[in-house]
Amino acid sequence: MNGNLPDVPPSTNWEAHWIWTGDAFFSELDRVIARARSTIRLETYFFEDGVQGARICHQLVEAALRGVEVRVLADGLNSPADSSSFWSPLIAVQAKVSIFNPWTTKHPWIRNHRKLVVVDDDWAVVGGFNLADEFYGDGVTKGWLDCGLSLSGDGVRFLADDFDSMWHRFAIGNGNSVVRGPWTRPVPLALHAGFSLLRSGPGQVGRSLPSALKRDLADPRDVCIAVAYFLPGVGLRRAFVRAARAGRRIQFLLPGITDVPLSARAARYLYDRFLKAGIEIYEYQPQIMHAKLYVVGGAAYVGSSNLDVRSLRLNHELMVRLTDPGLVREAEESFRGWLRHAKRINPDDWRSSRGLMEKLREKISFWILARLDPFISRRLS
Repeated sequence: MNGNLPDVPPSTNWEAHWIWTGDAFFSELDRVIARARSTIRLETYFFEDGVQGARICHQLVEAALRGVEVRVLADGLNSPADSSSFWSPLIAVQAKVSIFNPWTTKHPWIRNHRKLVVVDDDWAVVGGFNLADEFYGDGVTKGWLDCGLSLSGDGVRFLADDFDSMWHRFAIGNGNSVVRGPWTRPVPLALHAGFSLLRSGPGQVGRSLPSALKRDLADPRDVCIAVAYFLPGVGLRRAFVRAARAGRRIQFLLPGITDVPLSARAARYLYDRFLKAGIEIYEYQPQIMHAKLYVVGGAAYVGSSNLDVRSLRLNHELMVRLTDPGLVREAEESFRGWLRHAKRINPDDWRSSRGLMEKLREKISFWILARLDPFISRRLS
């Protein structure tokens, strides 16, 4: 593996497969929760009080009634409050629910953006899917476009331990959570041969995801970046440009429809310099694109982290880096499939395609997110 990312001897007791749609994600989650025997660990950014959220909550209640230990760690920004009746059925059957950093705490800007489910220490899924209705669908005709990775076998115990470390650090009883003490970047952790876990959090020393991506950019193969919120730091931007000018084919797939217009405008402020370097930029058209899939050299990354200030400097995030050739190849093929539903940005037309006012909005958006937000984040984290 590149750089200081650790690895372990190969194991035959593991399997992994991609999850390419919300339909597939919820279907697999239904199946695995139904057969849970001992433990369910669930960590999410959205646990929405909607059709899908209520259905998953009911399944967790049934699992708890079978004697399964259920723990839910949900972020306080987009999940029901700890006092909400939504959690009452779970708490009534002795399941444990903790809301990460409710708005009533002193640090509301720090969020837990991770998405992780671990069942019975032998199955897990990481990715970008939240437990919300907008993620149910195929990403083309219905629902946000997203992806995840399902793992079973030896490596899952590391993900279970990682959940436990978050739980013991932040969870206090049912429905309460605080931020305690400084947070430093955990060392990248091997799940098994070819799979490493990259974790990050606020106030961290160094940033493992940008460092790993820059190391992998030294590989001469193509680069495919699909990301919902795109505002990489100066170092990573320069690495992309250097690789493109060295003759590498680099493709960015970004949202054409977005739930955060400020972020989209800030990203578009960077289009001109990337296009001049020869980087191909596409915007996904049918639905909101929420995926975080990075295929760089011989590695693929998937998980919760966007390439923006909040993910890289402030949020708690969880990514998996994998190098299995078959899985990396499948990620590339899926990325190419997404491009069929995207509009390519024409370099010759880009500068003239927006009026002066729109260019000003883009510049202001970039300044807010790339200059003001980091300034504040460094002091608050």
